[in-house]
Amino acid sequence: MTTGTNDFLPFATDPAAPVLTQGSYAGSSPQLGRGPGILPKEAYNKIARQGNAMASAIGTFIATRGFNAQDNGDIAGLTTAFINAVAAQVALLFLGSFSLPGYADFPGGLQLRFGVVTFPDVPSGEPGATGSVIFNTPFTGGCIGIVPGFIASPGSPSNWQYATTTQSGTGFSWQVQEWANAVNAGSFFYLAIGWAA
Repeated sequence: MTTGTNDFLPFATDPAAPVLTQGSYAGSSPQLGRGPGILPKEAYNKIARQGNAMASAIGTFIATRGFNAQDNGDIAGLTTAFINAVAAQVALLFLGSFSLPGYADFPGGLQLRFGVVTFPDVPSGEPGATGSVIFNTPFTGGCIGIVPGFIASPGSPSNWQYATTTQSGTGFSWQVQEWANAVNAGSFFYLAIGWAA
């Protein structure tokens, strides 16, 4: 990944920098602000470093995700760079494709496979329509289960059913049936849950 630039440089981070200790700063009731008088350099450096540390950290995050954190007064541009950096980080959290059939592999081993099964007409009295799905990306560890979800079968009776009949790390078999009436051609969504080896 290309590294961007970060104009938000650390301030007063050298161990020799004259900065109030955290205990002294917290004990000075900073939420009350500062009154009239000369602010000691140690207090000024502490206040400046508190805000600068977060700006520098966020700037570093933006730059290491390939975008520029520029101190040029362009808040909208900085906001866009931050949003893009967050999106780039989220994309690193999992591998996947959301086009159907799709897959998502998450840190920690959770893996998902999903898609749509299309089935033909099932005439009344027939045992049902059957078929199989081969995952475009197999589970590397195994398949825990398949969750089918209804999409559409226009004009079909309400008491038809569909289910998965076998499953493995590479795919599953399915069946659609209705005991008394015909089922019109349709489709259903599936979500397969598995884990990484």
